[in-house]
Amino acid sequence: MKKLICLLVCLITLVALFAACGSKEEGAAGKSKEITYKEDEVKVYEGFNYIIDEAGNAAVVKYTAHDYKEKLTIPDQLGGANVTVIAKGAFENSDRLQEVRFPTFLEEIQDAAFKGSSIYGAIMVYARHLKSIGKEAFTDCKKLVQIDIPDTVEKFGKSCFSGCEHLKVVTFRGNNININKSDFEGSDGFTIWTYERNTAVTDFGKANDIEVKYLP
Repeated sequence: MKKLICLLVCLITLVALFAACGSKEEGAAGKSKEITYKEDEVKVYEGFNYIIDEAGNAAVVKYTAHDYKEKLTIPDQLGGANVTVIAKGAFENSDRLQEVRFPTFLEEIQDAAFKGSSIYGAIMVYARHLKSIGKEAFTDCKKLVQIDIPDTVEKFGKSCFSGCEHLKVVTFRGNNININKSDFEGSDGFTIWTYERNTAVTDFGKANDIEVKYLP
């Protein structure tokens, strides 16, 4: 009897351990990890404040340039490391932006990265590895007119383009994004450009009375 009880206790413990591991992995996959760092870890290049993470990649954590940039290119590399992340709030409320070209190796734009900024055009098409755009990443960008999203993007955070009241054109290069109307709340009157084969994007546009045009 004692052996049976011990066996049951062991089985319950093992099940609990597996459940805990599974829950941890699911949480890590479902939510971006906010970047933490010490001030003495931050390096600066032409207004780009960045850190090098444990994997040897660069993350832009703040933009502090004093000069207005009509066309700003975020470098592919900083400190010899590939720029893979634009961290939470990095360009938030920046009034030094107009057109921004995103780096080739970028994988993630985190929450509120450009919220309330003066960005006019978000040209992401060159970011060939971009997978996710965080919650409220471009919320209340009142001057934002044009967005170009590469076909690698798989996830939008909630309200990522809400409140962009002058938005005119959104180009979807891919068809694998789960788009919700709330992602563009208050950003009315824009036109979607996509490929005719991108049926999910087309269906989203038609369901929400958004004009859809096809790329050649």
